[in-house]
Amino acid sequence: RVSSTGDLKLCLFGDGTASLRPLLREGRRDDLMDRIERAVTVRPAAHELGAGRCGTTSNLAMTGG
Repeated sequence: RVSSTGDLKLCLFGDGTASLRPLLREGRRDDLMDRIERAVTVRPAAHELGAGRCGTTSNLAMTGG
């Protein structure tokens, strides 16, 4: 998901984000696609909810849709 501030949230229950805002503002589609692809390849394979870690999302309503 992408936040209203232009951050790509790598996992709904994680802390990782990738800033897309400058690329979105400037319309740099190829650079935007590269940033998303790189971000997705380094994200964790799974969440850690079972270990009680929910990252910065304590409630899914915080993230939006």
